Amino acid sequence: MRKVISILILVCILLLQPSLWSGEGSIPEVLHLRKIIHAQQLDLDSLKQRNQQLAEQLKYIKANPESVEEHARYKLGMIKKGESYYQVIMPVE
Repeated sequence: MRKVISILILVCILLLQPSLWSGEGSIPEVLHLRKIIHAQQLDLDSLKQRNQQLAEQLKYIKANPESVEEHARYKLGMIKKGESYYQVIMPVE
């Protein structure tokens, strides 16, 4: 009886081996998916950090109305009526 049970267990183990090493749910696939999850987690962390920076910028802009004008002047090149805009281009060496 023990011999029969041992043989049945061995047959079950041998039948499960192919699915363990190839196909859906196999060890190589699981390792590959873990790498993908790790990469996506790094991307998510980066995006969370960027969102936090944007939230801080928004908070600053809401608290300082003059910051909107500053942003428009320096980053967008806007000027007020009556002002002259000069752009200095440095020579490339």
